[in-house]
Amino acid sequence: DDYFEFLKLKRHKTFVLYNFVDTSIFAEAAEPVVKENNDFKIISVGNLKPQKNFHFLLEAFKNLKHQGISLDIYGDGMYQQEFEKFIGENNLPVRLMGKIRNLHEVMKDYDLFVMPSLYEGFSLAVLEGMAMQKPMLLSDIPTFTEQCGDTAIYFSLDNTNDVVEKIKSLRNDPQKLIELAISGKKRVLENFTLDHHLASLRKIYLQVLSNN
Repeated sequence: DDYFEFLKLKRHKTFVLYNFVDTSIFAEAAEPVVKENNDFKIISVGNLKPQKNFHFLLEAFKNLKHQGISLDIYGDGMYQQEFEKFIGENNLPVRLMGKIRNLHEVMKDYDLFVMPSLYEGFSLAVLEGMAMQKPMLLSDIPTFTEQCGDTAIYFSLDNTNDVVEKIKSLRNDPQKLIELAISGKKRVLENFTLDHHLASLRKIYLQVLSNN
């Protein structure tokens, strides 16, 4: 629907081909465990641009200070200086980590993966997080709910209170975090591997060629 609306095209027969993760890279994801310390580390990934909606997340963290909850954002972009200023002025437990090529290596150190996007195509970062058995807390946009189903927790973008309360709730429910981590990886392995991608691609070719 977004495709036709954005490009102003007349509707015609279409196919959806999902992204996939390289399971050989993410095969060594550590099994989720209940942490013994009180620090709760959150990761978010994406370019610092409007669609990723990191303004929303930074605003939320004004209500999460001094609680042992921190956020690292991996990515760079147009809002770098603005975000650095906002973080400093509000003394937020947030770090801008810049671009990274070895996401799968650092992701293991985090307790929760959060994405506040306004819209997405089909997020490879989210798929990689699921493959690494990171529990997902995502904005309730159609792409994320299609991608993750019931293996993620979703928050409203109408106000920041919802995401604040859900972060607090998940921090205090380690068993729920483990359940989300396990079910997320299971969903990836059952739907979003290279084998699934190639099988879907062959199916598309067969359908198109059979109509010619």
